[in-house]
Amino acid sequence: GVFSQEVGALAAILDTSGSIGAAQTAAFLREARAMLDSGIVAELVLIACDARAHLVGRFRKGDSIEVQSLPGGGGTDFAPPFELLEAEGIAPTAAAYLTDLAGSFPAMPPAYPVLWIATEPGRAPFGTVVEMQP
Repeated sequence: GVFSQEVGALAAILDTSGSIGAAQTAAFLREARAMLDSGIVAELVLIACDARAHLVGRFRKGDSIEVQSLPGGGGTDFAPPFELLEAEGIAPTAAAYLTDLAGSFPAMPPAYPVLWIATEPGRAPFGTVVEMQP
């Protein structure tokens, strides 16, 4: 049979809390663009989150991610993006959360894998943490 390594929908969640500076935000957006440009992601669901989650957009292969500004600047709660995805009926294959890992985590993990792409060393109660090199 035919085998594909394509990922259906990938949720790219960008931490936009007050502890994230402009350089980190720019790096997070570059990573989100690279995820979509990789050719294996059919749809990228882009979410910005501080203490609240904001659906920035849904992008498909070949789309250009052009974002002028991202909402945020408050405290950090990692739960709202997962709640937003569920409320919107979006069931991603996986989520990539770009963050400094400074915040409160949800009590329960989502039903899909989560990759924490962290600018600082740290741990998460679920998923896999990888350190993002500047």
